[in-house]
Amino acid sequence: MFKLTDEEQKRLANFPVGQGLFFAGQNHVHIQIQASDTEYNLINTNPVSQQIKPSDSPIGGYGAV
Repeated sequence: MFKLTDEEQKRLANFPVGQGLFFAGQNHVHIQIQASDTEYNLINTNPVSQQIKPSDSPIGGYGAV
């Protein structure tokens, strides 16, 4: 369906939260999505994680998920 290469399938299976593949025509590009503090607070339901803002964490990390 998505015509992923074997390498893309392996990488996609191991991407952490916030990372994925963006499809633009025939191109598949690795992307990272970083929520703003406001977005994170609006969508997060974990009381422990709500004490940590994305801007306080290294890129790609929100701690335990």
